[in-house]
Amino acid sequence: MDQEVVYTDASVVAAPSSCLQDEEVVVTIHGLLPYQDVTLCATTADANGVLFCAYGHYRSDDSGSITTEDSESVGGSYTGVWTMGLLSALKPAPHERQSTRFFKRRTDSPNH
Repeated sequence: MDQEVVYTDASVVAAPSSCLQDEEVVVTIHGLLPYQDVTLCATTADANGVLFCAYGHYRSDDSGSITTEDSESVGGSYTGVWTMGLLSALKPAPHERQSTRFFKRRTDSPNH
């Protein structure tokens, strides 16, 4: 079964762009087609270079927007309306040792 690939001029915003672990981050996407199926992915590496990832399957609303604050993930690493789903569901990538925990060396800097 072939899938049609649709390209749009979508924009993705994560706000705030930097925060502490217990602060909420909202991901918003605008410029999609109405009712377009989209997979959002989050990936990061810890201080040891271990890759972590999570993803959620969404469908845009009638205006072509998705926001993790009130849009429902219908599959992936998590389901339902969960603002922090992309970050809270991060797990070691399939090729990494699955019992690995996220390791942060510099706690004084959120971006290192």
